[in-house]
Amino acid sequence: MLSMLTLRALRAADRPSLERLLRDAGNFSEAEVAVGVEVIDAGLRPGQEDYNFVVAEEDGAVLGYACWGKANLSDGTWDLYWVAVDPRGRGRGIGRMLVEHCEEAVREARGRSLLVETSSRAGYEGTLAFYRALNYEVLARFRGYYTADDDKIVLGKYFSF
Repeated sequence: MLSMLTLRALRAADRPSLERLLRDAGNFSEAEVAVGVEVIDAGLRPGQEDYNFVVAEEDGAVLGYACWGKANLSDGTWDLYWVAVDPRGRGRGIGRMLVEHCEEAVREARGRSLLVETSSRAGYEGTLAFYRALNYEVLARFRGYYTADDDKIVLGKYFSF
């Protein structure tokens, strides 16, 4: 019997699995994991509208998730806050599926662009390559942003109607 990967909405029961996924990812610092969990908690609050989530699940196991939201004070720019895939699920196109889901949601909301920020520190080379392979372009690089040796890199994709 073939298993089926599904994309679905965030549930409260996902919190422990998503926290473990962030810890197991291998490139997030403890501070980044804490922020990721804080955003998940915010996304679980009833009535919140700042964060949108999609969760990738297979046979009851959470294999990845993405979080995005409309940029404050913008009428068409959206931010892709988090994309994380369980190391056991990597190389299967799960990250691509999650990002494409976010892009489609942004297009449906008549969004003009989707931005993503990443780090230049060791361990993030694959992240940069991943977004470039999805046709995101580097729009800005802020040298020494996170630390003296860690730049903030902003990538983006533009949508036309």
